[in-house]
Amino acid sequence: MYFSEFHHNLLHPKLLHLKKVLAAMLISLALATAVLAPVPGGLSGQGLKIQAPVQREPLLLGAKLGRSQRADVKIIVWFPQIDQAEAKALLPADWPWQIRTEASPQTRKALSAVSQRQITATEEAGLLAGYLSLAATVKAWQGQVYLEERVHEGLDIERYFTSADIKPVQWAQVGATTSITGYRVGYGEPVQAGADAVNVQVLSRMNGQGGETLLAMPVLLTEF
Repeated sequence: MYFSEFHHNLLHPKLLHLKKVLAAMLISLALATAVLAPVPGGLSGQGLKIQAPVQREPLLLGAKLGRSQRADVKIIVWFPQIDQAEAKALLPADWPWQIRTEASPQTRKALSAVSQRQITATEEAGLLAGYLSLAATVKAWQGQVYLEERVHEGLDIERYFTSADIKPVQWAQVGATTSITGYRVGYGEPVQAGADAVNVQVLSRMNGQGGETLLAMPVLLTEF
C-alpha cells in the first residue's frame, strides 16, 4: 500500500479535492523524465526575490544525518482560477516550470505548475524561506504550494524530528517504510489530517540499495 493511499482517509476534504484535481491535471506531465539540474540558489521570480534565512532551518541535507550531498526537490503550485500569464509572473523565474490548465491559455481556469531541481546543502539553506514566501504569494490567489525534498538513502526520521524540533503527531509503518507526520511553527500553514493539524511529513524506506527519504510540506501529495 502506498503511503499516499494510507493518508487519503485522514486528510481534510479540501485537501482531498486539491489532490484529485492535481492528479487529473498532472497525468500528462512526464515528471519521471524531467531533467534535474543544480539551482543557482534560493527561489526568485518576477516581483519576488527570496533570500536565504538569517537562521538556517535544516531540512534533509542540513540535518547531516546521512551522506547525501544533493537532494531532488519538487515544487507543485496549484491555482483554482488564474491565466497563464498571471501565473508565470508569480512563479520563480529560475526554476523550469511545466504548466497545465483545464482550459485554453486565454481562459481563467484552474492551473497547476510543477518544477523539479537538484540542490546542494548550501542551496538548501534558502529553500524553506523560498517555499514560505511563494506560499504566501500564491495564497493571495487562493492557491496552494507543495514542497517535496528527496534523498536517495534511508535516514533515521525520528532523530530528524528531534533535531528539527518538530512535534510528531502521527506515525505509520508499512513494511520497510516509516512515515511520521507532525507540526512545527515556521513550517507554513497546517492542513487537517484527521483531528490533527500538520505541516510536515517525512517518510523513509530502507532497502538493499540504501533506501530513500522524502520530506513533504504540508503533507505527501505524490506516491512514495
